[in-house]
Order: sequence, then structure tokens, then C-alpha cells
Amino acid sequence: MLILLSPAKAMDALPGKNDPAGTSPFFQEDALFIASHLSEYSREQLQILLQISNKLTDINYKRYQQFTSSYASARPAILAYTGTVFKHLRPETFSPEDYQYAQRHIRIISTLYGLLRPLDLIQAYRLAFKLKIKNIEEKDLYEYWRPKLTAPLIESIQKSGGILINLASLDIQGALDMKRLEKEVRVVTPEFKELRNGKYETIRTYAKMARGEMTRYILLNRLNKPEELQGFQWDSFRYNAELSDTHRYIFTK
Repeated sequence: MLILLSPAKAMDALPGKNDPAGTSPFFQEDALFIASHLSEYSREQLQILLQISNKLTDINYKRYQQFTSSYASARPAILAYTGTVFKHLRPETFSPEDYQYAQRHIRIISTLYGLLRPLDLIQAYRLAFKLKIKNIEEKDLYEYWRPKLTAPLIESIQKSGGILINLASLDIQGALDMKRLEKEVRVVTPEFKELRNGKYETIRTYAKMARGEMTRYILLNRLNKPEELQGFQWDSFRYNAELSDTHRYIFTK
């Protein structure tokens, strides 16, 4: 099985002394290409493009001005992303064997780096798929990445048994040809819902936490069949057979 994750906005890409050895991203040249165009924006233009605060603008303007091919300020993606999913994945507790297993069984879809493995070295950035970047001919980054990412992702899934556990958020799916993906491999999407006012609803924060916990559960237990996910339990979330089918595994609390 291969696990698909979204990236996180929160990042800490400063190398740590205990970080595992890193690898080179498949689409490093694309990242440099996109970053080079972003470096051409003035501070004010970048703030308008990214729609962020003054503080975040200062941080990201500096990031793109200093973005290079050097890995001196880069960190493995699984440690560089520090959002909710990755906090609950807790990769800093992994053994060397866990990191290598994760390297083979996780892919992260990134707005800047395209398709990442956990140990791929990345620099800190902030970027959204919906943005149109000047001097890049595609209308947005969804259109830029879609023809590049689908085939290599399918190839990785097939090498991992032909099953994708989709633990990514909906906003990354536009960067993939989902119809082709679902035609060529089996896609299982776990969903996490809480009973509120008589109906099950997805609470975004809890869903992110649960995705991180489930990813950790798969990795540390070396699961290789989707059905084994049905034993996952966390914070009162349990598999709900009545609401689930072969493509959607629903966990409720």
C-alpha cells in the first residue's frame, strides 16, 4: 500500500542534528523553476499573490529571494512539515527502519515540489495550487502539476501493491487526474466523522489529527492490506461498517 498525504503550511526546514540522511526530490528542477519566478515578485506583489499577513510576507519574501539549489537549509519533508497531520505522525520518534519504510510507502503532494518522498530534502515555502504565477504559462499550479504527477504516482502505487490509501485533503486532488488514478489502481479513502446534532460531520481539525495517527498506525504496524485499517482506533474513532464501502472507510465517534 502507498499512503498519500497533503503538505502543511507550517514548516521548520532548518536541519536538525538527528535528522536522517536526505534524498533528492524527483521534481527539484521544477521547484527551482517556480521559486525563481516567485523571486521576481516585489514584497508587495508577493503579499497580494499569497494573501498573507505582513509578518508572513517578510518571511516568505526572504525565502524566495534566498531559494537555491543548495541543500544547506533543507530538511527531509516528513520533518520539515510541522502541521497537525505531521505532529500526530510524530516522525521524530521513528527508528532508521521506520524512516526507510516510510520512504517506500508515503508520497506527499506539494505545491512547490510536486511529488515528495518523506526523506526528500526541501526548503521552507508557502504556496497554493490555485495561484497563477506570472511568466508561467499554465493558468494555475493545478494545471502545471497535473500532467507531471499522475503517471509517477500511479507507478509508485503499483510498485507498492496497487493500493492507495488516500489520507490527503480534497484541495490537492486537482493536481492529479483522479479518474485515471481510480481506473488504474484501487483508491481507499478513510474519512473521520463525529456525531453532532443527530448526523455525522467531518470536523476538520480532528480529521487532520486522525490522518496523522492513522499514517503512524500503518507505518509502525507495517500494514499491507486495506482491511487491516478497520482495526484502527483513536480518540473514540472506530470503523463504522454500516457507513463504509470498498472505497470509503468511515470512522465515527
